[in-house]
Amino acid sequence: MRAPSPLSRPTPLFWWSGGDLDRDKLRYQLDALAAKGIGGTIVGYSHLPDGRLDHGDPEPFSESWWELFTWFVGESAKRGLSVGIQDYGVIGPVLISVAPRTSGLNAGSLVNVTHPVIGGEQWSFSTDDAEVVSVACWETGASASGQNAPTMPIAEGKTLSWAVPEGEWTVSVVLKRGGHIGLSDTGFDPLHPQSGLAVIDAFYEQFAARLGAEFGRAFTTFFQDELDLGLTTPMYNDGVAQILADAGFTSRGWLHALWHDRGPGTKRFRALYRDTVVGLLERNYFEPIFRWNDARGCQLVMDQLSRGDLTLGHRHYSDFMQTMKWYHGPGNDDPDLTAERGAGAFRLSASIAHLHDRPLVVNEAFHSSGWGITPRDIIHGANVGFVSGANHLIPHALYYTTEGGWWEWAAPDFHYRQPWWAHSDALWNYV
Repeated sequence: MRAPSPLSRPTPLFWWSGGDLDRDKLRYQLDALAAKGIGGTIVGYSHLPDGRLDHGDPEPFSESWWELFTWFVGESAKRGLSVGIQDYGVIGPVLISVAPRTSGLNAGSLVNVTHPVIGGEQWSFSTDDAEVVSVACWETGASASGQNAPTMPIAEGKTLSWAVPEGEWTVSVVLKRGGHIGLSDTGFDPLHPQSGLAVIDAFYEQFAARLGAEFGRAFTTFFQDELDLGLTTPMYNDGVAQILADAGFTSRGWLHALWHDRGPGTKRFRALYRDTVVGLLERNYFEPIFRWNDARGCQLVMDQLSRGDLTLGHRHYSDFMQTMKWYHGPGNDDPDLTAERGAGAFRLSASIAHLHDRPLVVNEAFHSSGWGITPRDIIHGANVGFVSGANHLIPHALYYTTEGGWWEWAAPDFHYRQPWWAHSDALWNYV
């Protein structure tokens, strides 16, 4: 039997949750994992209901944690194991912390509210805390010309009101809402020229500085898990507005064309808006982070907010296929072995990898399957992923301990934690 490269072997998520970390216990676990032939581990944490990390001592990213983590990387290297970090529950606070560096362009997510109204009504609409960007009203009855109304709604505090003239009309309101990550409001602007650089300084650079020569050698992977940028499509800021204006779309009234046909120019406006936002996301956020890691021998892999659903992927990242090319390992969750497999999501991830010559297609497998699954179930599920396009398995999850935690929803990795682990060689051995 041909022995696979360590780079091709599974690298399970290693959750340091549920208890205090002990070096002797970690040594024992690394010895056991190395003996089973895995490629390495990706350290992460489960989270509490409010999104905070579920951890013991040391607190993640404290000085004592960095000391322990640096030691862990060194111990892994002695055993030929790689190390990575999962940013689930971590990257959100990072984005919030660097928001001041991305301020000044009045960023937000656009929302459209459309109301059909009849002449003679007194129409009113509460804007709550959203900013009104543009209001348009046009006639829509059987004899309508589609022209804008001769009068427009007026603003009184947080309420728009309009004495509707005779006829049948459509009122379209474009609102802008601020960013929101988890339970926190945020001013982080991923379209801003400093967005990617700020995240590199606050997050990625810390690992390079702390780990020194082991960064890109023993420490090899950042696993981005369900990135929430705070804004959703349609994203908008002053930079977007300026690019649109430079192309001739000087009126904010054109923003209604993102939802409504506003005659000649609608398709051109939509195409320009899309290219503008996707281009800014790539140039300012995704590409700088990718190139920084690529130059240092560290790989970015991901399971983003979509799992093969392009509508959801576009909502969070504007153009999923294009922005996700800035990962060495596009991938997705395949959550539940007792439910329908995620074959379509793997094909999508594999398409991104093949189009852009990326080496990995990641399967984050198989959380939420429950504790009743067996190693044989895992092997079958992994094979479905492989034939659907995945080529790298990241089991979810290997636990440092199951004491003091809430684990019922997330199926365990079988390399180490199950009572039958010692007898599983025939099914689960990568030496």
